[in-house]
Amino acid sequence: LGSPTQVALRGPSAPIDSKTGKVPEALEGESLKILKVSAGNAASQKMDGFQKDKWSGNDQLWWTGGKRGARLDLELPVAADGVYVLELALTKARDYGIAQVLIDDETLGSPIDCFNTPDVITTGVLNFEPRKLSKGLRKLTFEIVGKHTDAVGFRNGVDYVRLVPPTTDKPR
Repeated sequence: LGSPTQVALRGPSAPIDSKTGKVPEALEGESLKILKVSAGNAASQKMDGFQKDKWSGNDQLWWTGGKRGARLDLELPVAADGVYVLELALTKARDYGIAQVLIDDETLGSPIDCFNTPDVITTGVLNFEPRKLSKGLRKLTFEIVGKHTDAVGFRNGVDYVRLVPPTTDKPR
């Protein structure tokens, strides 16, 4: 099951509110403060031209020009001390790489293969193991750790992130 040509499974569709077009209480990727980009550029990209999926706010933070080992550091505000599950949705396309997610330089879960062809879609909702976070500004990092053998680039796209209380369901 873990062959280098296998495309990772997707999570469930994002819970986008039909009235607002956004995931409730989410931090939109394109609205997060960029602390540092070690290679390339990160900017907002409208996603209305891609009809095979839906993005919260119909936008994403689009990171281009990255390479293996490059990092994108974003500011992640935490409203109160507590235990949270980081929930996020990324973009998948033929020119997207494999990203490792970190909070305050601590690795969360396994790397996420953001390769998909032929359509541009989201990863769906991905959840990481519960983590104790203190109130204040944390650092959310996406590190490019590689690319699928068929991928033609190392791009990355952040749709949204959300900190949610853990449930009794097992995180993915």
